Amino acid sequence: MGNKIATISIEREKEIALSFFSLIAPPEGPMAALRIFDPKCRHHNPYCAPGMKALLKSMAEVQRGSDPDMPSDAVFRVKHVAAERDMVAIHTTLQSRSNQTEGFRQVHLFRFEGEKVIEYWDVTQVVPKKAKYPKNMF
Repeated sequence: MGNKIATISIEREKEIALSFFSLIAPPEGPMAALRIFDPKCRHHNPYCAPGMKALLKSMAEVQRGSDPDMPSDAVFRVKHVAAERDMVAIHTTLQSRSNQTEGFRQVHLFRFEGEKVIEYWDVTQVVPKKAKYPKNMF
């Protein structure tokens, strides 16, 4: 018999992936999110050392204001959630309350094995201060 991993519903995968955003928020902070990741989980963020602890530590530093592109009055919003098989994609914005054309646009991808995230991608675009395209970024 192999090490077959139990599958879970797409709705449960979406629920777990969405919980990531409440877990990383203050007061607990990003390290609280470790509970949804498999210990072997790998991320694909080229700015961070390997391992989810390194990535979550980086997220904590951003929350403490170390990122000059982060608006001081930032508000986070989930815009879209899509899921298929073992993958959940979540489109988010992190933007200024006072100037909604500033901040970040992000896509987060979570790949599951059972009830744990085994692989994670975060793709972030900084919203330019002066965009040539007149419509707001996704």
